[in-house]
Amino acid sequence: MVYAKRKLLYNYLAIMLFLTTTILIYGFIISDDSEYVNCYWVNALYLLLVCVIYGNKYVSGKFDVYDPITSFTVLFLLMFFVAPMRSVVLKEYYAYGVDMFPYAIKGSTYAFIGYISFYVIYVFKQNSISTRCESICHISIVERNLPVSLFLIFGILATLIGTLLNTMRSSGNSILYILTFGVFGRGGIEEGASDLGFIGFLSFALPSFVLLYLEYGKSKRIAYIFLAITFSLKITSGFRWNIVQMVVMFGSYYFLRSRKKVRFKSILLAIILLTIPIFLMSMFRSSIRAGNGIDFSLINSDVFVNVLDDAFWSNLDIYKSYYSIISVVPSRTGFLFGKQMILYTMIILIPRAIWPGKPGNPGTVAQGLALGQAAVMGGFAYPCLGEYYYDSGLLGIIIYTGLFGYLTSTLQNRYRYKAKTEIDLMVFCTILSQIIQLVIRGYMPTNFWRLIVSVFPYWIFKRVYYVRS
Repeated sequence: MVYAKRKLLYNYLAIMLFLTTTILIYGFIISDDSEYVNCYWVNALYLLLVCVIYGNKYVSGKFDVYDPITSFTVLFLLMFFVAPMRSVVLKEYYAYGVDMFPYAIKGSTYAFIGYISFYVIYVFKQNSISTRCESICHISIVERNLPVSLFLIFGILATLIGTLLNTMRSSGNSILYILTFGVFGRGGIEEGASDLGFIGFLSFALPSFVLLYLEYGKSKRIAYIFLAITFSLKITSGFRWNIVQMVVMFGSYYFLRSRKKVRFKSILLAIILLTIPIFLMSMFRSSIRAGNGIDFSLINSDVFVNVLDDAFWSNLDIYKSYYSIISVVPSRTGFLFGKQMILYTMIILIPRAIWPGKPGNPGTVAQGLALGQAAVMGGFAYPCLGEYYYDSGLLGIIIYTGLFGYLTSTLQNRYRYKAKTEIDLMVFCTILSQIIQLVIRGYMPTNFWRLIVSVFPYWIFKRVYYVRS
């Protein structure tokens, strides 16, 4: 035990030494205005402080790759501290022609305060759990019989059809085109239309039904077919986070369910599994969405560098959108005080056919004022901190990051440490896989219902079969 903790300490110190050295090297070669250089060093300071704070859990022997605080910390560091430092090094200060770095130090300071709020509440809640189970109890609650399989197949087909209808309507592509990434079938049959409202949310439940069938279905071959189709649909959708979500969801469930330790080669394999479809999607998603299918002529000597930038850094660079919110709130437009995060979450699912006068999303005003309507129309989203700040300023960041920490710690205790069935563990892995979206895309109306719909299959399945068994 002592040796293991000492090894963790040595590894942590090695990581910190490498990180500090890298920061110093890049910091001293920057040749730019002092304003931008100051932004670099402030972000570097907050980066190292967060590493020290999180390192307290790491060196105490509590490091856990499945712990929500791990994924939250990594995403937080990359988006709010590392990405701005990279922008300073590369002199990429602008978003839609507007320099966002006059608000960088303020934005980074608020982000650091937000992380402290998350960490304190998360750790306090975790330490207050005196009845925490050290081992996961897996108790099968149903038999793998025909009625169970048919129930799950019905759920898969219903969500699959809903997903296909929504994808076909929004893209104008045929079913065969969608399922084969544009290799076969016809693309661009008709002009894409808006989605089908609630039917569009059914796609969030599809992976959950497939995971249930993998565990309780009678035929593994059918399960793998459904898994392949689901994976195909997620790639064709053009949203890279869907691929990450599925890999994390199914991978974490496999390792936690089998109680296998995650080794370095497993992590490396997971990264490869993530990289291949994400690279393919990034290369061809524009041509696929346009209805032209996969265009291999797009591949050239520079494509991999461009794809890496598009697939990874472009998703992190929306921290500039967070800065843009700070630049105009509350100086040019007021705080929302729940209009988006609470009120619009409650009404988003009401079809306009029923409520023609339903108001639009109020959360685009600030972005339009700061960056122009091109940013709004182009879907330049803002991360979670942008939404928290837009709601009620620094107080909103403190409250909502603290609530984030409280809920994730509570859910981990309930559905992982105290899991009584495999379904409890599925709920935990499903929520864990969506943390990336909750951090980098702060839009509560969609995020809330995505979580609800994704865990609904477990709720209904457990009510139908657990109560009767």
